[in-house]
Amino acid sequence: MPNGTPWEGPTEEQYADLLDAYAHGSRSSIVKLVKEHLGVSYMVFFRWRKRNPEKDEQFYQAYKVKAELYMDQMQEIADGPEGEDSTLRQNRDKIRLEFREKWLKAFDKNWANKQQVDMNLTGVDTAVLLDALKKLPQTP
Repeated sequence: MPNGTPWEGPTEEQYADLLDAYAHGSRSSIVKLVKEHLGVSYMVFFRWRKRNPEKDEQFYQAYKVKAELYMDQMQEIADGPEGEDSTLRQNRDKIRLEFREKWLKAFDKNWANKQQVDMNLTGVDTAVLLDALKKLPQTP
């Protein structure tokens, strides 16, 4: 991006690969994925997205897919495997649920101005999941 020329953006294939990696379970942050897939900083990518509303909408849709995935995972974690009541498992599950809860709250905050976000994306009552989180034993 010599002389302050804005980055022209990724190819369609690069962008599709990035969105797929992000939406479908990559544990990497979007910042790391942008660097790995596109070779630019997240700020460069963010500015490009904002100049291209259709690409920004595609990114939002990938974000929604990831939110749905996290909602499903929260339900699975809250249900947990039968017969495994170890303190280690309970503490691990609590951390996993808390992370996903924070991510979903950030999702809501980040996209609240764009449009109303349905936090009940998969038909799961989030209050039930959060109640399950509260019932896990507290670590000393």
